[in-house]
Order: sequence, then structure tokens, then C-alpha cells
Amino acid sequence: QFQIASPRFLPSIVALKENIVSATIELFNKIKIAKELLPTPQKSHYIFSMRDISKVFQTMGNATFRTFKSEEDMIKLWMHECSRVFCDRLISITDKEAFNHILKVLVKSVFKCEYNRIVKSEPLVFTDFVPINIFDKDGTSKSITGIYSEVVDKELLKKTLERMMGEYNEYNSNFKLNLVLFTEAFEHVIRIKRIIGTQSGHCLLVGLGGLGRKSLTMLSTHVSGYDLRLYEANSSVMKEWHESIIEVLKEAGVENKSIVLLLRDNQIFCEEMLEEISSLLNRGEVPGLFPNEEKMKILEEIGTQTSANPAIVTMTNVEKFDFFLKRCKDNLHLSLCFSPTNENFRQWLRLFPSYINCTTIDWFLQWNSEAFLNVGHALLKKVDLSHTESISVSSICVDIQQSITDLNVKFYQEMKRRYYVTPSNYFEFLNLFSQLYESKTIENKNNIGRYAKGVEILEESKVSVEKMKIAIIELEPKLKIANEETEKLIEKIDFEKIDATIKRENAEKQEISCNEERFAAQELKDLCKSELDKVEPLLEEASKNLKSIQRAHIDFIKTIKNPLPPIQRLFQALCIVFKVKNIPTIKDPADPYKKKLDWS
Repeated sequence: QFQIASPRFLPSIVALKENIVSATIELFNKIKIAKELLPTPQKSHYIFSMRDISKVFQTMGNATFRTFKSEEDMIKLWMHECSRVFCDRLISITDKEAFNHILKVLVKSVFKCEYNRIVKSEPLVFTDFVPINIFDKDGTSKSITGIYSEVVDKELLKKTLERMMGEYNEYNSNFKLNLVLFTEAFEHVIRIKRIIGTQSGHCLLVGLGGLGRKSLTMLSTHVSGYDLRLYEANSSVMKEWHESIIEVLKEAGVENKSIVLLLRDNQIFCEEMLEEISSLLNRGEVPGLFPNEEKMKILEEIGTQTSANPAIVTMTNVEKFDFFLKRCKDNLHLSLCFSPTNENFRQWLRLFPSYINCTTIDWFLQWNSEAFLNVGHALLKKVDLSHTESISVSSICVDIQQSITDLNVKFYQEMKRRYYVTPSNYFEFLNLFSQLYESKTIENKNNIGRYAKGVEILEESKVSVEKMKIAIIELEPKLKIANEETEKLIEKIDFEKIDATIKRENAEKQEISCNEERFAAQELKDLCKSELDKVEPLLEEASKNLKSIQRAHIDFIKTIKNPLPPIQRLFQALCIVFKVKNIPTIKDPADPYKKKLDWS
């Protein structure tokens, strides 16, 4: 008996209970024998168990009489839950189409209705965080959330998720989400929220890098109102892993918080860690994880926080610790992000069945062209492109991505080697285009600026040339007069130049003559100097002798009638010096016909 038997539901809906149970079992049996859905080495997780059937009814219990008012509503809910449990793990479009075919056949055979008649909006999604309008008894309508119902208005769903993503970014500055919520993206958000919203619900998200497993988990956790914990391993040491798990389990068990622990396959470094994760999936604990001192602290904290609850206060320590472990199992939700390209992925699933049995698998398929186009258009908004240009560039990028993906199939068929092209490559391609476009735009703007400056300078030069032409025309008469005066001045200068040349030649001749006279004067000077040098000692000696002359000497000379030749020469010198005139003459003894001056 599950909630569908509530008396508040319409009798026609309650009457569907047996059909829903039988249809679920029949669907389970058909899936297990369907050729396309059998487990293979590539599909090792195509293993279905009774737990999967229980997961279908676990979430169908969220249905309320407020929103499920017809048989078609309940049938759509059943189809949705079966798709989430069985179809979301399928790895190809072909396998999904095979499942949908089985589902549609069962809808027609068991519920006697056509799939296309009851499903008006695809994809078929149910969730509880999108506001819906509920009518009260008085007929008034109000918008509320928290009621599990079908989402027909996909635009409202997208706006609601975008608003919640904005709220997340406001409160988380370390890691901001910048997601493009196309159809596949919000489908994955609804799937992850549905999984972690169930008791002990764990999800195994399988897909290539760049498909958004981590980011969508973060958004889904925020939508659910849970706390997210990311395991960031700094080293391959089990002690660090144990410390992280202890902190997470204490938050879940002691503080009674709903925690989502996100782990990636590249963080798993040993088999012991795989075993402990398997234990968390199965039991919500790791045996032997807590030392005695840590256990005592947990028991004290449990006693302190639950002191108002008599039932817990009276528990023994063993019962309190079991209560703590039950809280951990209920509140802890693991989100395992694995890649199918990891060589250990299928081996892990084979060695640890709990990774399949204790989780709900959500296989991330490659994006379709519409998703790539939406993402490309969103990423190119920061680039200065028009809407048409942005769509055109995005379309080209999508064609390139799809063509490479198609070539990968041919490459595998011919070479038996796989090469994976992920959305990360698409993001890098668009980012490279954006950077190149921005750099070329800046370069072109700079070139345009330089050309514009050059044109401006040329225009200014043109104006200046015109002004100069006018000035030249105005100055032309003056220039003519100036030219005439210049020609006359040149003629005058040429004439004066001839005269100057003559004068220069004369001056050169005079210079030569003067130089000759200067040389002759110099020789005479030198000769006089040499003679003077000879006379100066005599003069000095004469000066000394002059000082020694006395009056008596002069009187004596006067008494001499026929002085000696030296004395006569002295008288001659004195007469020359004092310019004595009228000197008497006598006959020259050497020549009686001649006379000479008498110096005696």
C-alpha cells in the first residue's frame, strides 16, 4: 500500500494501483530480456534488480491529490519514474528508443491509452521546485512550490533555475556557476535533484569531461536546499580522506544536515578508498573509521543536541551511536562523477556491485546540435557580435564539432582506436575565437584610428597648402621686385668682386713686399742687436769711467793742444750727441786738397 491509496485521490486514480504494479513488473521483465538492453562489456551496468522497482514507487509516493486529478496524470508520473530509474542509465539514443518503445507498448496494453494522447509536452519531467498555481476552496489561486507535479511550461522551469543559479552565485563567491540551461541541462538537474531528494539517495553521473556533471550537481544541491561538500585531495594519503569523511559524517549525523558529497573518479587513488565509498553507499558509514575518542565526542554532541528528546536521552551509548549512523545514512548523499573513458570504470562496477545497486545512474550523452548552438550563442554574447552574426558563428562551430565527431566514428571503424571530442574542446574553440576576435577588433580599431588621424592630418595639410597658395599669389609682385633687386645686387656684387679681386692681388703683393721688408728689418734688427750687445759692455765701462771723471781731468784736457786720437773721437761723439754746429775745419794730412773737421 502506498500513497496512491489515499482517500483524497479520485477513485479512478486509486483503481490504477494494480495496473501500475503489474505494468512495472512487466516492464522490468521485458527490459531484462530485451536484446538491446542486455549487459555487455560496454554496458556492464545494464543490470536491473528489485531495488530499481522499489525506486519507482519510492518517488511515486510524492504524488498528492492537489495536482494529480486524473488517470492520465498518474500514468504520466509512472512513465516519468520508470524513465528515471531504467532509461537514464542507457548509453545511446538507440537503447533509449528501445526502452521507450517497450514503455509505449505497455501504456497501450495495460492502461488502454496512447502515449501521444496523454503526453502533451516533451520531455516529460516532474519536479517540486517550480511554482504552480493551486486553487483554494474559495476559488482563489496562489502560486506555491514544494508540490511534486508535471512541468509543462519549460520556459518557467528555465527561468526558475536561472534565478536559483543567480542566488547560488550571490552566496558562493569561490565558484560561480555560469550555465546555459538548454533542455538536456535542466533534465539532468531534475534527475539529480530527484535522486538526492530520496532517503539515502546516491547518484552515479557518468559522462565525458565538460558535460557539466559537477556544475549541475552544485546547482541541484542548491535547489534542494542541501549543503555541498567537494572532496579536494591534496595527496594520495588515506588519512586525509578519512579526516574529510569524518567531518562530513559529523555534519550529517550530529548536526542533522543534508549533505551532498561530490567525488570524481580521478580522486580515487586506491582500492581501499573504493571499498570505503562502497560501504558509504551500502550502510552510510565506514567500519572502524571513528577512533574511541572521536566516538565519545560524537556521543556527547548527540546528547547535548537532543537533550530535549527523552527517547534519545535514555539511550545507551551503543544506541546513540546507532542513531548517529542512521542519521548519516539518511542525510548523506553521494554524487559520483565517473568517466566511461576511465580504463578502471567497468572494473570498479564489476568488483563493487553497490556502485550500481545502491545508486541511480544518470548517463550523460553527448550534446545534440541544439545544445551546442545554445551554448555557443550564450558564450558569444560577451563578444561584440550582432544576433545574426552570433548565430552564424555558433552554427559554424557546431558543424565543425559534429563533423569531427562523425570522423571519430570512421576513425574507430578503420583504426579500432577511440578519440573523444568533448564539450571542453568546444568551449576552448569558442574561447579561442573570442580572444582572437577581440584582439583583431582592437587591432582594427587602432589601425582605423591611425588612418583617421592620417586623413585628418592630410585634410589639415590640404587647408594649409591652399592658404600658402593664396599667400604666394599675394607675395608674387613683391617677389618679382625682390628678384630684380637681387639681380642688381648680384651685378653690383660681381663688379665689387672684381675690384676686390684686384685689391686682394695688390694686397697680396704688398704683403709679399712687406714680408720681405719685415725680413730685412728683422735681419737689421738682429744685426743691430748683435752690435749693441758688443757696445753695451763698452757703454757700461764708459759710464763707469764717466762717473770717475773729475773737474781737474777736464781742465787738464783743455790744456792739451794736440789731443790724442781717442780724445778727439770722444769730442766727435759729444758734438754728435749734443748736435754742436760750426765745428772748425783743417787740412786733411792725407790729402792736402781736402779739409776735415777739427775735433781737437
